[in-house]
Amino acid sequence: MLIPAVGYCRVSSNSDDQKRSYDAQIKDFRENAKKLGYELVQGIGTFGDGIYADRGLSGKALDKIPELNRMFKEAEKGQFEAILVSNVSRFARNAAQGMDKIRDLKKYNVYLHFITQNIKSCNHSDEFLIDFFLVFAQNELREMSRKIQSGIRKAQNSGVWTSQPPYGYDKINGYLKINNKEAENVKNIFDMYVNQKMSINKISQYLNENNITTKKGKMWQHTTLRHILTNLIYTGKQIGHQREMDDIFANEIRITDEDEWIENNIEAIIDKETFQAAQNELNYRKEFFEHKKKYSSVNILSNIFYCECGSAMKRMQRSDKKGVFYYVCSGRHKDKTICNDYHYIKEEEIFDMLSKLFAKFATDERSGRAFYTFKYTFKEFYQMYIEKYLSDEELNKLPALEEKIKKLENRKSNLNIMLADGDIDKKEYRKLKQKTENELKELTTKQNMILNLKNEINKVWRTYQEFVKALENFDIDKSTNTELRKIIEKITILAKKDSSKEFVVDWNIDIKDLEL
Repeated sequence: MLIPAVGYCRVSSNSDDQKRSYDAQIKDFRENAKKLGYELVQGIGTFGDGIYADRGLSGKALDKIPELNRMFKEAEKGQFEAILVSNVSRFARNAAQGMDKIRDLKKYNVYLHFITQNIKSCNHSDEFLIDFFLVFAQNELREMSRKIQSGIRKAQNSGVWTSQPPYGYDKINGYLKINNKEAENVKNIFDMYVNQKMSINKISQYLNENNITTKKGKMWQHTTLRHILTNLIYTGKQIGHQREMDDIFANEIRITDEDEWIENNIEAIIDKETFQAAQNELNYRKEFFEHKKKYSSVNILSNIFYCECGSAMKRMQRSDKKGVFYYVCSGRHKDKTICNDYHYIKEEEIFDMLSKLFAKFATDERSGRAFYTFKYTFKEFYQMYIEKYLSDEELNKLPALEEKIKKLENRKSNLNIMLADGDIDKKEYRKLKQKTENELKELTTKQNMILNLKNEINKVWRTYQEFVKALENFDIDKSTNTELRKIIEKITILAKKDSSKEFVVDWNIDIKDLEL
């Protein structure tokens, strides 16, 4: 008597080769099921003839394969006793999930027959072989993923753009070329944000009202516009390999270090000065939003200059001299009992102090909390922070650690070969495999800790470089409040006993745990 069964086929892409494989699997089930002792159950399956099929789907995550899961649900109804699959890799490329599904099917008295390998999940003696082929299929997919990523890196190194083109560009023969119409819109977006001081929501509203759509023909959203305003590609810097697949089965994406990025130059839409102005504006508005402060782009010392009593220093204009400004304590200006000193000081005196201070740092790069009182160079300060919180001694262990991991991975792969060749038995294989996996887990955990430490140290030095660059480029006559806030967090004016003024400067160095 023929055993009631269904067939299952899957291909991972829609290429011509995979289409031929897809058709061949279906044809084989229809023509050879009876020769193998099975009767395809009619009225169920993708085509209604007992065959379930998925196209263009990887076998790495079984819960995301629709027809496969429909077949599993049908198995509960008891309409068939067996599932025909051409080979193990067509069923699954995830060893753990594959074996879990096989055990679930056993609960419904349904087994899988893998035709190419001629093994059945109902045979206890075949379980080990199925596990072996599932592991092999999984490693094969992992290796394919590595090769694909390697191919992508190679293409990126030659300037090829490996994903969808960003707004403002078209992809022609693999390379990005400016889309003139979209490029004009990009320029307009930066102009509205930087020069016209429009909010992102207002820009979105303007574009939508004027029927200017995104590249996909959709309406503009806040996140889409923010991505444009922060995308370095518009300055002509094409950056690839900013992230990569770390584990294809866990879907873990690793953020790469800057020294791993692949950079190519393309035609720019926005000049670097305009792009940097947009970043300054974004940071400035974000900070004011977080602190619920009123946005101001006129006063360069706005929300920076304070009296020793805690009140902000108020900017005022001389009534008798137009264009001449001075500062007084806003607390005392409102109520004389709040502060003992008006701290009247001309704006040009503040600017002169800042100019001298920055000129001093430009020559010897020294930092301190008080005007002309210095304890450490900026570089020494950041190094102190790393030594206290991010000891880099562990980084020296990384090469040896990675070499050990590589050897263990090779040992794990060799175990499968040793088992297949009969050099070790099943019991010894499982023992050695478990031992190797435990050692790998311990080493990879330590590796991830060291890599995270490396990323944190790189982040600290990037912060230092950005700070010094902002300091060197600052021009009191041309710069804005946003640019000044990148360097200075707060200036406090103090009254000395001899009636002179002293300024205490708190630097915006993004590190608060160490005292300068």
